[in-house]
Amino acid sequence: TADERALLWKCRKMAVGAVGRISPSYIIQDGVVPRTRLPEIIRQITRISAKHGIRIVNVAHAGDGNVHPILLFDERDRDSVRRALAAGKELLEQCIALGGSITAEHGIGIEKIGLMEALFGKENLEVIGRLRDALNPAARLGLGKVLPSPDAPKILETVGTCQAQP
Repeated sequence: TADERALLWKCRKMAVGAVGRISPSYIIQDGVVPRTRLPEIIRQITRISAKHGIRIVNVAHAGDGNVHPILLFDERDRDSVRRALAAGKELLEQCIALGGSITAEHGIGIEKIGLMEALFGKENLEVIGRLRDALNPAARLGLGKVLPSPDAPKILETVGTCQAQP
């Protein structure tokens, strides 16, 4: 019914605020899979949650195949940060394995840049890199933000370490 639909949307829009009350820190992921693979990614998210000891709240735009799992952790605990980052990476790898992508609607960013080769392949990234170099010959724009660099894993590790400082 229309009332039930309105209630579902209200709950969906309140999900992030509710999570903020039950966990000191959280990461909202942004992956996508073909709609026909949604049951599989939800099963994988459950498995990943148990494997890494991280609670994960599932929020999605099911009609589009977009998944926005919310990984709950404590940024004051280095191990909790490490497990959350590992779970997030594995979750996105599963999106790729199921024929999806590491981003549904919110972009790549530093956190996901190391997964671009798994998504696009080395040859495609080299072509994109040449295009970037042609448009940005002085290498002044978005260093390490658009394409992976050898420093990408170190940057992510540093971000995780900074987040875990008491």
